[in-house]
Amino acid sequence: QGGASTAGRSAPPQPQDRGTSRARAKGGKKDELREMIESEILDASPGVGWKDIAGLEKAKQSLREMVILPATRPDLFKGLRAPTRGLLLY
Repeated sequence: QGGASTAGRSAPPQPQDRGTSRARAKGGKKDELREMIESEILDASPGVGWKDIAGLEKAKQSLREMVILPATRPDLFKGLRAPTRGLLLY
């Protein structure tokens, strides 16, 4: 009955097992967070085109030049030709 008996006790976790339960818990939280974010994102397109918006030609042109074009052609906006950082519509 010395200290050599391990009956009834589980073995201490091995170094390779220590992070496994923590990684599983972290993965579960990531999945939960992903689901929460995806539920908030509106995925449906409103189906409105540029021609559906009457008037406001200057505002539409500004949006095309400052938002749409840099997003579709980032190769044109490098270095000194970097896109503007904001657009004030009033």
